[in-house]
Formats: sequence, structure tokens, C-alpha cells
Amino acid sequence: MRRMLAILAVVVLSTAAFAQAPARMGRGAGPMAGPGMGVRGGAEFREHLFPPQMILRHQTELGITDAQIETLKKLIHESHAKTMDLQIDLQRVTERLEKIVETTRVDEAAALAASDEAMALESQIKKAHLALLVRVKNLLTPEQVEKAKGLRDRPDRPDRPDRPEPDRVD
Repeated sequence: MRRMLAILAVVVLSTAAFAQAPARMGRGAGPMAGPGMGVRGGAEFREHLFPPQMILRHQTELGITDAQIETLKKLIHESHAKTMDLQIDLQRVTERLEKIVETTRVDEAAALAASDEAMALESQIKKAHLALLVRVKNLLTPEQVEKAKGLRDRPDRPDRPDRPEPDRVD
């Protein structure tokens, strides 16, 4: 039983780290990455959505208007504020869960309640990220969507998820 709770704690804590992935968005580890995010076990639906960073990086090439930029900035700010609050709450819950399971005798009900709370917060974070991606796509004209698809599929795109990380020399 203790081993099972320890495994549960590791899963919850590692999932919490995943939930903080927006900072890595664009390298294949963004908010929609990871197991279980798609119907078929992956995040295949991501190929139909565009990260706001990609749209901003290619705004001239896509023909993004000033009004679209202002709306995009508003969407990003709103999403960031919401997810930041959720991530702070998630950190607090995972710290509480860690304290619960580090004891010699684990209160099973408390551990399960904390893990339920953590998973609910993670779900809210993922929903907020998906909502942002959907709103970004809906902001674009059909022509801009087609151009964005072409940009995303370019083999020279530096932030392609399937492109290996360059070796770093520090």
C-alpha cells in the first residue's frame, strides 16, 4: 500500500511539472503535449492549432492586422493570468501531497483527496491552454490559417516538435 501511494505521489508530482510546460511551448513539450492528451493516446489535434508565439513570430508573413494583434495580446494576458493562478494553487497542493506521503504512515484518504485536487487543477490548466489555442485559430482568417499551416510544416522551422534539439555549447 505504501509503495502504491509513493508511486501515486511520483505520478502526481511529475504531472505537476508537465502542467508548467507553457514556458517550453514550441519545442514539442507545450501545454498539449504528453500522453493521454489525444483520443489515440497522443496530441494529434495539435497539428490543427497554432501557438500564439508562432503567430506573433510570423505576423507580417501571415498578414496579421493591428486589431488581431491587440486581440491576441489580450487573449495571451487573460490566459496567462488564469493559468498562473492555477499553477500557484497546483504547487501548493502538490507540496501538501508530498508532506502527506513522506510520513511513515500515510493517511490514504488525505493523499487521495490531495491527488484529486491536483488532478482537477491540472485539468483546468490544460483546458485553459486548449481554449487559448482555439481562440488563436478562430482569430485568424481562412487564408491566414492556410499560411500558418504552411509555416508550421516547413522543414526549416526552428521550433518544429519533431526536429531534434541542437547540441548546446555553453
